[in-house]
Amino acid sequence: MVQLLLRHTADANICMSDEAGHLFVALHISSQGGHENNEQLLLDSGAQVNTCYKHSSNPLYVACFWGYCSIAQLLLNKGTYINQCMDDRSSSLHASCFVGNDSIVQYLLEKRRWSGCMR
Repeated sequence: MVQLLLRHTADANICMSDEAGHLFVALHISSQGGHENNEQLLLDSGAQVNTCYKHSSNPLYVACFWGYCSIAQLLLNKGTYINQCMDDRSSSLHASCFVGNDSIVQYLLEKRRWSGCMR
């Protein structure tokens, strides 16, 4: 479906809004659902990896929270901000630790680019 929509000029960066008025894009939905193929299609179509969603989470934070290491790796390889923090100052590393996903925690620590939160 994503491929079909993109082939028919769908905008990979179009913002949608939830009931509370928070904006999000397709990468957030794909990151939350663990849809790596869709994530790659969206990125290949120009999706912005650092677009923020509810409370300043980017797609990396979402992938880490839901435990999708391969998507986290893909997003990091595309240049997403590893230090992006939510409004409460939690980061993708916090999200990975919170849900107990050792493989993502290890991967993020191996990147060694932690320099505190950025907004």
